[in-house]
Amino acid sequence: MTWEAKDLDPLLWAKRIKSQTALNFLRKGCAEGDSRLKEIVRQHIDDGICTDDGKLLQRWDGLQWVSV
Repeated sequence: MTWEAKDLDPLLWAKRIKSQTALNFLRKGCAEGDSRLKEIVRQHIDDGICTDDGKLLQRWDGLQWVSV
């Protein structure tokens, strides 16, 4: 199996959030004006991964979303 650098997603940590600390960091990036991070947070809210006020409801365990 081979891979190339173009296959790597530098925002995967934000898309597959694993902890409240990571969510806090993601929200900080949103507050600083990063539109890519804002889009990811909005999708997490819509998908029930976190609340609008920043509480993590589900985390990525490496294979699937699980309740916190």
